[in-house]
Amino acid sequence: MLLFFVRRLMASIPVLFVISLCAFFLIHSAHGDPAIAMYGNQLERMRPEDQMRIRSNLGLNEPLPVQYGKWLSQAVQGELGRSYLDGRQVSEIIAARLPNTLILTTLASILMIILSVIIGMIAAVKQYTWFDYLSTCFAFIFYSIPSFWLALLAILIFSVYLGWLPSTGISSIGREADLVDRLVHLIMPTIVLAVSHIGGYIRFVRSSILEVLSQDYILTAHAKGLWPAYIYYAHALRNALIPFITYAGMSFSSLIGGGYLVETVFSYPGIGQLTVHAAATRDYPLLMGTILLTGIFVVLGNLAADVCCAWADPRIQVEGVERRIGTYG
Repeated sequence: MLLFFVRRLMASIPVLFVISLCAFFLIHSAHGDPAIAMYGNQLERMRPEDQMRIRSNLGLNEPLPVQYGKWLSQAVQGELGRSYLDGRQVSEIIAARLPNTLILTTLASILMIILSVIIGMIAAVKQYTWFDYLSTCFAFIFYSIPSFWLALLAILIFSVYLGWLPSTGISSIGREADLVDRLVHLIMPTIVLAVSHIGGYIRFVRSSILEVLSQDYILTAHAKGLWPAYIYYAHALRNALIPFITYAGMSFSSLIGGGYLVETVFSYPGIGQLTVHAAATRDYPLLMGTILLTGIFVVLGNLAADVCCAWADPRIQVEGVERRIGTYG
């Protein structure tokens, strides 16, 4: 297992390099000037030599390959540069926001996985019943609704009309240390983020379990007179979860992307809101840092899926060769 993990981890390094390379050149090819974003109309009133000095201090006068080389050499050492706007270390800014995003994403992932497994399995066991049709209908509805629209709808209903839940922020003013207040602020973002991505997971769990239920060993277990609940949970569920784990790891990027929109709508102080703010203000070092962190999350999600699949089915670990479990869809 350790050798399997090390090989997967080493294979992730080129992926992160490609992500950073593409992100850097795409960001710097976009319209806009960070110097103008920092100084506004005052930059045009400055003397040309002052404008040149400002851009030189920001490193904007050098060719893009040189800028990327310097950034990459510093990033490998854990130095992501300083923000153009406030001069603070990018790593310091990200570290202050990262726990909030991890809490939100973890809670949403747990809620989404639990609900999708339960609903998908019941829909598969009770195929072509009212529950199956109803779950399919809701799955397609939630799959089609954008996360930002669902967030706005939740704010309108539960904050504006009913007044049950707070609409923005991570805590109330003066209650920053109140754990209950923080949990109340997490309710809507967590549910919205989980529900906006649950549709595809429900359909995937259903199709995976139906595939397993048609296998001969399941029919043999029924013929032996085993308790149906034992067959479904002890035999069918574990084998059906192997492709589901792979699918969850590969689609982790969509959950991260949806979290950006949800955090922005709810003014939740996480990495998503920070990325949107950095893009709007053309804060290139901060934007590159958040994109690189997102890439690391995606790579770690796929790595965790590989390890979980190898643990659930030891046949995946073949001496000298790893066989990737294909997904159904």
